[in-house]
Amino acid sequence: IAHCIQADAGVLILDEPTAALNAADVDVLNRNIRRLRDKGKAIVYISHRMEEIFELCDTVTVLKDGALVGTRMVSEITTDELIAMMVGRELQDLFPDRTDNKGDEILRVENLRITET
Repeated sequence: IAHCIQADAGVLILDEPTAALNAADVDVLNRNIRRLRDKGKAIVYISHRMEEIFELCDTVTVLKDGALVGTRMVSEITTDELIAMMVGRELQDLFPDRTDNKGDEILRVENLRITET
């Protein structure tokens, strides 16, 4: 990454660049990415970390199994909408509401005692 920054590359492709970085190094990298973006450099930033996408990117493109799902402006999409694009269904469908209907009692234990042997 540092080499590409030093070489003044016109296009920078970063695939999960923060995966092995500590918080301080992530901050340094993000500052450099913002600086390059502000200079008009094209940056392809591949990440599953939502906070990075919303902090650094202008547009987001989602691919699933090699197929284009869609491209949206980051300013026009919510985290839930982006996750839905990534997983192929609405977020509430991933974690459905629990009901209190536990069904019929299938086991009852009374007067259980455990002794050491």
